[in-house]
Amino acid sequence: METQPQPEKKKYRQPGVLRAAGNIASMLSSDVAIRATNFVMYVLVGRYLGAFQLGQLSLAMTLFYSVHRFALVGLKTLITREVAKDRQQTGMYFMNSSIIVAVASIICSLIMIPIVKILNYSQETATAILLLFWGLAPFTLSQICEGIFQAWEKMELIAYAQVPLNLMQFAAVAFLLMSGFGIVYIIIAIVVSYVIILIVEWWFLARYITKPSLRLDIRFSKNLIKSSYPFLGIQGTNAIKSSVNIVLLSKLLGEAEVGIFSAANQLLAPIALIFNNVVNSIFPVMVRKFKAGIQGLERITEYLLEFLLAIALPAVVGLLITADDVLLFLYDDPDFLQAVLVLRILVWLPLGDALTTALGQVLWASNNEKTTLRISVVNTLVKVIVGFILIQEFGLIGAAITTAVVLFLNLVQHYLPVSKLLSGIKVYRLIWRPLVATLGMVVFVLASSHLKIITRALSAGVFYAIFLALVFILSTGGLASFKERYQYLWARGER
Repeated sequence: METQPQPEKKKYRQPGVLRAAGNIASMLSSDVAIRATNFVMYVLVGRYLGAFQLGQLSLAMTLFYSVHRFALVGLKTLITREVAKDRQQTGMYFMNSSIIVAVASIICSLIMIPIVKILNYSQETATAILLLFWGLAPFTLSQICEGIFQAWEKMELIAYAQVPLNLMQFAAVAFLLMSGFGIVYIIIAIVVSYVIILIVEWWFLARYITKPSLRLDIRFSKNLIKSSYPFLGIQGTNAIKSSVNIVLLSKLLGEAEVGIFSAANQLLAPIALIFNNVVNSIFPVMVRKFKAGIQGLERITEYLLEFLLAIALPAVVGLLITADDVLLFLYDDPDFLQAVLVLRILVWLPLGDALTTALGQVLWASNNEKTTLRISVVNTLVKVIVGFILIQEFGLIGAAITTAVVLFLNLVQHYLPVSKLLSGIKVYRLIWRPLVATLGMVVFVLASSHLKIITRALSAGVFYAIFLALVFILSTGGLASFKERYQYLWARGER
């Protein structure tokens, strides 16, 4: 018998606007906690253990995050959508999807044993990878919980679980590193944190959402799996694409090269964090604009592109100029200076990501999921083929070039369909203001080479923000005109 949802507690009843704002803040804080702790963890492993063990951690985590998308079977997105339509079915969706995901996680973990053996990694690397996969089931099951929380618009529960426990995970990793422990103990700490997060989220689910029944419905589960295929297709191809470079580097060159490549790639993670959260918070507004008319979607897309470019351009140019100083400051090891040229190639990626992130949301908002799936498949195939050729021939530089080639292809594939849908968008009209402000920042960065890297970076950021604000205000005809123009993004977004 289906268990009815428990009554909602009063403290969670909020007006619609406050609820939306709270959900955005909760998702942002949770995402920041996870990504920030991961970023600092990678930096600390590089500083304390060196490039080789950083490569082992990066390889294990890359395989883990890629395989977890297959273990989820596309169900997180599906149950979020379906439970949001009918909350009375929460228990049914939760229990059946949890059983499916648990079985899929066990199967994926077992499959990794022969895969790791075929790849012929060293005993230490193989141990690190397989040990991390002990955390696959709790990690994917917690994803199902979070899908339910999102459907009920109680994203604060995700933050309550993720933020403190990720900070505890970071503290444990830092303690282990400073105490002289190696990568195996770091991975044990990560797995334990996944288990604790799952327990906490299960408790939240039972207390604030529903106490699910323990009944498995075979027919319901089969329909769930069948309905999740499109989501699995998109997420699966993206998983393969995201792991290709790391796996090829590990086999063709070795774990140390993986560590060096990851050291460069991690510096772009904060920019990606900002992009993802800005775009996710604007996406519902884009959907409403599309329903109201194409002009509304076109206008908000222009503002979104302009905002993302204003973040990407200074980051690209700043890292391009100070690549060696930043790497040496973070990792405190001359070995990581091998990543300077790699970083100077990868550093252009945020600029492409700024465009494709916004354009991709236009495709989702305008119901073009099939186009997104086709783009994902093409990108994955190209990355596998080009990556194998270039990494074998040019090593680390080949991996960086492969990433750049796929990003360019991804941008073209997004731009062509969106340009037909939104014919009025012209990128050159959107980039000139951030470009002018960035050029002013470049003068400051070059003139302040005597300063320490932290002081230099913070000063350059403040200078850029002031200069950009002046350029925008002057170019729009004054402060009043500036406020009137950009207030549209939020003031009318709720209509």
